[in-house]
Amino acid sequence: MENYLIFHLTDFFMHKKIASKAVVSTFEAIVSYIIKRHPQN
Repeated sequence: MENYLIFHLTDFFMHKKIASKAVVSTFEAIVSYIIKRHPQN
């Protein structure tokens, strides 16, 4: 579910061509926060 959400958001940003450095940095911070909150062991 989360992997699908991450993939969908990434695809959306790439498709809209709005993946500026600020957006990418914010997105990576959110993803890293989600991964820390929900370990995939």
